Amino acid sequence: NSGVQRLSTQLKVRQHHLRSAHLEHHEGQFVSTYIPTGRGLEVLHRVARAMISGDAGRAWSLTGPYGAGKSSFALFVHALLGANGDEARIGAEAALRAAEPELLSLIEEGRKAFGATPRGFIRAAATAQREPVNETVLRAFTAGAHGYWHTRMPADVTSALADAGRDWTSPALGLVLEALCAHAPVLIEIDEFGKNLEHFAGSAAEADLFVLQELAERCTGDRGLPALLITLQHMTFDDYVRGASALQRREWGKVQGRFEDISFVESAEQSLRLVAGAFEPTARDSIFLPALEAWAAAETQTCQRLGLARFLPGGAATLAHCYPLHPMTILALPEICARFGQHGRTLFSFLTSR
Repeated sequence: NSGVQRLSTQLKVRQHHLRSAHLEHHEGQFVSTYIPTGRGLEVLHRVARAMISGDAGRAWSLTGPYGAGKSSFALFVHALLGANGDEARIGAEAALRAAEPELLSLIEEGRKAFGATPRGFIRAAATAQREPVNETVLRAFTAGAHGYWHTRMPADVTSALADAGRDWTSPALGLVLEALCAHAPVLIEIDEFGKNLEHFAGSAAEADLFVLQELAERCTGDRGLPALLITLQHMTFDDYVRGASALQRREWGKVQGRFEDISFVESAEQSLRLVAGAFEPTARDSIFLPALEAWAAAETQTCQRLGLARFLPGGAATLAHCYPLHPMTILALPEICARFGQHGRTLFSFLTSR
């Protein structure tokens, strides 16, 4: 029948979760298609409060399994704090405006409170290897400085980086942060931080313990430096250092206490939002739209009879946004992907499969 249209002419699936994001290699990428999730929005609220109020902590550890979207979220934050006119920042702000415009206003207020100029933050990001955390932090600082100035770097920053290159101690890296913050606020992001913790558990170098404590303390309070510190890992700190001695674990506990640990795992309700956000309308015509609304209304009534409506917040609107998935598939899919796959990444791989 020549009058029959393919479903692909009415909607498409966003592609951003199909491969793993890398904080250093994918800077500025995946941002325009990123879907801010409930957990991500919660973390952004904490970031905004930390910039506006000196009472809030400025160091967070995000813990979540593979495929939960931690690296994509870190790239999103990285873009939000970039320079005016930066393409990635424009895309990130558009995505946040669509999800929660009030939060975007808070982020803007926080940027001003932190003294950010139109050039944005110095964004010091690194993906850790199985190496001392001091080395990872120095690499992040170096990349952030070169990314901000591109050509001629201020003499005090150049000197501080050179000193830290010769001496990886916590005070030396603290002085690098101080030098950077004299010119612009700083965002520090360390992805795959668990590899640093694995290195510590194996070598237990004491310097590994205190560099993050040094940085977190320099960011704390009304007189703290205008800097934000985020680590991302797959397990909690304690899970990585179980092989260390009792004394070393106690010392590491003191460092851990400087961070606010956040479980980066979406609730079932937020997973539904992720599914709904995955489908992007293209050219829904006057025939398709009424048929979709009728289907969603009928399926909502069926769910109510079966006692499933309470698991589908938003009712018919949620089902319409998740079309063409059946309601039972919508409910089962996030749980299956979490239990047997890699959460959001597996979910999107399924949605785009043929």
